[in-house]
Amino acid sequence: MSDVDHDEPFIDGNLDLAEVLNTWVADQRWYAGKGRRPLLRQVGVAALVRGGADALVVALHLFLDESSATDDSPGTLYQIPLTYRAQARPELAEALVTSTKTHYIYDGPHDSAYVQALFDLMYADSSASEPDHGAFLSLTGHAFTATDVASSDGAGPDTDASDAGVEVARAAVLSGEQSNTSIICTTRSL
Repeated sequence: MSDVDHDEPFIDGNLDLAEVLNTWVADQRWYAGKGRRPLLRQVGVAALVRGGADALVVALHLFLDESSATDDSPGTLYQIPLTYRAQARPELAEALVTSTKTHYIYDGPHDSAYVQALFDLMYADSSASEPDHGAFLSLTGHAFTATDVASSDGAGPDTDASDAGVEVARAAVLSGEQSNTSIICTTRSL
């Protein structure tokens, strides 16, 4: 994989996102290098959403932690979803990663916009990449029908979800000791 410019592509200015995340990642429960300072290098990025209300960007970043590199491995790869907003969101205060003069950057799984973007990617049978930055990461969703997944309102599948779409009514990150981030969602068909 190629390196991605360390300037953050989604906001104005020269934010060294890897440097910001070195501190933030070290404090996350899922960070495998406990007791070690991360040495992150961004190797991929794709925007799932750009624009709309609040100048929203939902992006999925891939960072390689080179502090765990060995002769046999270049390090540990982390998938770090982030949301970028022009306005602070009080309900996301605990998920704030950093802020700049123009944006607030949040831990994506805590932001319902990220969860919605994942559902939209899956249901729309669409793709996301970042060609302006070398298309270092490309994501493709594969649509499925409501018969594949029962609705969470208990009514059961009665429509083709790939046509109707899904709205995330509520999303919450599970807390607890685990090595990943799990999100519980309540959805409704549109």
